[in-house]
Amino acid sequence: RRPPRSTLFPYTTLFRSHESGETGTCAGVFEYNAKKWILSCSHVLAPEGSNVNDKILCPGLKDSESPRIIGRLKGFNRLDDGNFFPNTMDVGIALLIEESYYPELNIHEYSIPIEDTNVMFNGRTSGESTGVILDTNFRWTMELGGNYFGFDSQLKTSCVSKKGDSGALLIDENLRPIGIVIGGSDEGAVVTPIWRIFLNLEEILGE
Repeated sequence: RRPPRSTLFPYTTLFRSHESGETGTCAGVFEYNAKKWILSCSHVLAPEGSNVNDKILCPGLKDSESPRIIGRLKGFNRLDDGNFFPNTMDVGIALLIEESYYPELNIHEYSIPIEDTNVMFNGRTSGESTGVILDTNFRWTMELGGNYFGFDSQLKTSCVSKKGDSGALLIDENLRPIGIVIGGSDEGAVVTPIWRIFLNLEEILGE
C-alpha cells in the first residue's frame, strides 16, 4: 500500500512533546483526508495516561519554557506488556492545528527494507545518525517506566540512537522513508517499518 497522497516528511528534526513532558522527535507531517497529521511514536505523543485530544507541544517542555500548542492527540496504539512479543508498532498520531515552517519532501513510495541498505535519521538528541539495516525481522524488548514491552518484526540498524530520538524518520539514500525510530542504544536503533503504520492508519485513527 502506498502512503496517503501528498505525504509530507521533513528531513530537518522537529521536536515534539506531549503535555506531560515526554519529549522526542517528529517523523514528519502527512496529509490524509484533507487534514495534516503529526507522526511520531506512541510513547512520545501518548505516554501512559494519555487521552485523545490531549495537547501536543512544540518544542517539548524539556527544550523550552514557552512551548506552543501545535496539535491534538488523535490516535495511538497502546503498548502491550504481555508475553511473546505482542507489539509490532509504536506509533502516535496528532492532528496538526498550527502550521509552522516545515521543510517538506513529497514522498509517494516507501523504501523496501533490505539488509545492508544505507540509512540515516535526524534525531532530537543524536542529530544526524547514519548506518545500515542489520536485520529486517528483529525482536526487541523496550523498558518504559519499569515496564517491559516486547516487539516483533522490527528493523534493526547500526545507527546510534539515544533517549529523545524516538519518533525520528529513518530514510534511505534516496530520501525514501523506511520507518520511525522507536528506541535503541549505541549498538543500534530499532525501527517500526513505515509500511505497517500506513497499512493500519485507519485503525490507528479510529476511522
